Amino acid sequence: MKNTKLVLGVMLILGLATGTSLMAANNSLDFDGSDDNVNCGTIDLSGSAITLQAWIKPGSFKSASPYISNIVGEEASGHTALLRLGDAALANNKLQFVLNIGSSETKLDGSTALSADVWYHVAATYDGSNMRIYINGIEDASQAQTGSFTANTTFYISYPSGGTRAFDGQIDEVRAWNTARSQTNIRQGMYREMPTESTMILYYKFNETTGTTTDNAEGTSAYDGTLNGSMTNDDWVTSPAFFGPKNNLDFDGGTIASGSPDYASKSSNVTSNTDNFTMMAWAKPDVVSNGSGGWRCIAYNGDDAGGWGIGIESSKVTGLFGAIKYNRTNEVLTADNWYHITMRRSSGTVQFFLNGELLDYSDATAPNSPSSNFTIGNM
Repeated sequence: MKNTKLVLGVMLILGLATGTSLMAANNSLDFDGSDDNVNCGTIDLSGSAITLQAWIKPGSFKSASPYISNIVGEEASGHTALLRLGDAALANNKLQFVLNIGSSETKLDGSTALSADVWYHVAATYDGSNMRIYINGIEDASQAQTGSFTANTTFYISYPSGGTRAFDGQIDEVRAWNTARSQTNIRQGMYREMPTESTMILYYKFNETTGTTTDNAEGTSAYDGTLNGSMTNDDWVTSPAFFGPKNNLDFDGGTIASGSPDYASKSSNVTSNTDNFTMMAWAKPDVVSNGSGGWRCIAYNGDDAGGWGIGIESSKVTGLFGAIKYNRTNEVLTADNWYHITMRRSSGTVQFFLNGELLDYSDATAPNSPSSNFTIGNM
């Protein structure tokens, strides 16, 4: 088997698992910016650490004083833990994180101006030392802060304020913890529904389709939310939030000899399975012809001595089983197009999917046990 030390010129998002799972339909709530809100009951958030998170799609921003759109949290005299948009001295499309520390409200202003009709993942954290705001998993603002905060009043999603502070737009996946989630934790949970955790206070998935109650998936039924204002069944709407902005990697297609091979690697495999595995990736190849070293590797679990991976060989969707076999399909790819490519081996048979459709290829040859290596963009 020829050595394939060649980097693939693609932008890539990779997923690999020993099974296959599909996400159920995801819904959200659409708020009118006037009186729509969800009352979640009195929840004691007080302490020295907190995380508030949500997916939001603002429909508009307040054009009149105080230029505030409440997203999630609590706000009453002496009781505040709140993530919102705008303030009297802050642009109406920038985030603000507010905590009642001591006898006054402490505010952290966001830096990034949001746009209407765009989905954003927003989060605010406090760990007793720093307040932070995140947008799409990236820190947007921070400031040093100490002390315990007080917030033991009604938790609202949007706000019952006669329009002066009510949120206009869609909200999804509202979550709160009594700990400060790290940036890594936030990014890991952005695009998936979460399991319940001991430090989680509340969690609203908004996957209902009708009715005036939304379940608190954390499990405390007393915190189930009640829809108020003029909300109707029409306000349960499909949410594409989990499919919002994501990053990818752009590989240069260089070779080892050229001195510029873009790739990512780790010195252990991700699984030692030789059957019952699935590897999948989104890839946009700049070229689909073979390079000087052979195929164009997208991702590989192991090495030539043992392992398996997916790539492009002779312009076709291909799987490689180390020194054992090329599994070359008849599906021809073209450059500069995005493709979702999947290879799975189950019950002794390997199959391929392109953009979710099963390709006319199968083979029973087994790979050798994967060596201790894993690479993206090279092998």
